[in-house]
Amino acid sequence: MNRLFLLQALAAVTVTGLGDPATTPLTAANLQPSTITITVLDAGASYPRATTEDSASLALSVAVLDQLEQAAEKYNEFRRLYPFEMHIERRTAPVSTSGKITRVYKTRETYRSDSGGNDYRPGDIIQYSRGDFLVPILVLPNLADTVFWDHHCFIARGIEPYLGTRVVRLDFSPRSDVSGPDWEGAAFIDSATSLLRRIDFRVVHPPARGGPKRLEGYTTFSSPSPYIIIPDTTGASWWMHEPDEKNDWGQPNFVQVLFVEEVKYRKAKPPTYQPSPP
Repeated sequence: MNRLFLLQALAAVTVTGLGDPATTPLTAANLQPSTITITVLDAGASYPRATTEDSASLALSVAVLDQLEQAAEKYNEFRRLYPFEMHIERRTAPVSTSGKITRVYKTRETYRSDSGGNDYRPGDIIQYSRGDFLVPILVLPNLADTVFWDHHCFIARGIEPYLGTRVVRLDFSPRSDVSGPDWEGAAFIDSATSLLRRIDFRVVHPPARGGPKRLEGYTTFSSPSPYIIIPDTTGASWWMHEPDEKNDWGQPNFVQVLFVEEVKYRKAKPPTYQPSPP
């Protein structure tokens, strides 16, 4: 699904304003995702799928990765049985040095579940087209991809609260042999249902020229049918400049949010959640 969820420069979009009535002013503070704290792992660990901090963390890490793999298989079967289209709105805004946003560029896009995706490329996740850069966003099939596993280290950090539920936090970072732009972050998996709820991400080893110097964001997921998740909202911010002499990055140059407005099934509709008996 990650072909659609691309962060892109502004040259390809047109200004349309907010469009929908806004209940709060659009500012960098409420468009920009929350500050993300990423734990930097030992990228030199010998185990190909999980770091070896202790046996309990290792066992939990392997179990969570197996759950992600099973979830990806279920998703692939789901989109085969229930092909769908997702209608998505993308809002992109340049940010001034003071943090003020005066313009918002809005586009609407459609993703088909049978569309091809962009394969993960170790150390080469930033793509370029006609002067713009494109960054495929991490989704479930990426995290369950054996190529992604072979080039990252993982460690389960335990249980955390998330929106009234309990989730397992799985941190990941590139191995030491990955020197180009790649993903580091954390996935949050529901401890009761094993469904992926959120991914926090940031780019490490940014390119020296022709791309963002810093990029970070998040993707949340919804569950339209039992045991299945699809992306719901993605938010990101990126900096085209280096930090100052005090290592202060200041405001990002751009912020972007993508919303799934509607999901339409082209054939049969999947089973929905049934209310619990009284």
